[in-house]
Amino acid sequence: MYQLWRAYESYEGRSKFSSWMYQVAINTAISNLRKRKRKAPTQRLSEVAFQIREKLPSIDYREEKQFLYQAISHLSAIEKAVVILYLEEHSYEEIAEIMGISKTLVGVKLNRIKKKLRKMIVPHFS
Repeated sequence: MYQLWRAYESYEGRSKFSSWMYQVAINTAISNLRKRKRKAPTQRLSEVAFQIREKLPSIDYREEKQFLYQAISHLSAIEKAVVILYLEEHSYEEIAEIMGISKTLVGVKLNRIKKKLRKMIVPHFS
């Protein structure tokens, strides 16, 4: 909220107010993530973390959702922002406006993100 208040003077009205708010929020979140990355070392994801074949018959929706969000947490900050907006059912146009990129680039990024997530998830469900 503080960042929105500080940035309000920069709102020019060229886009929807909600899109501008998302952009400020995403930029703030990305800045905070970058600060945290400088402070805390990241851990490399091991294959053991995704060894769930034995649990497949009993997996439920909550576990699948948790597994997806765990995989998303290993994406870059920009990729996380794009995929979360997509999961919130924003259109490519809205995502492009919020992220400050073209609609075509949104599609390219989403395809690359989906491939990354498939590599992390699909082998463990087959």
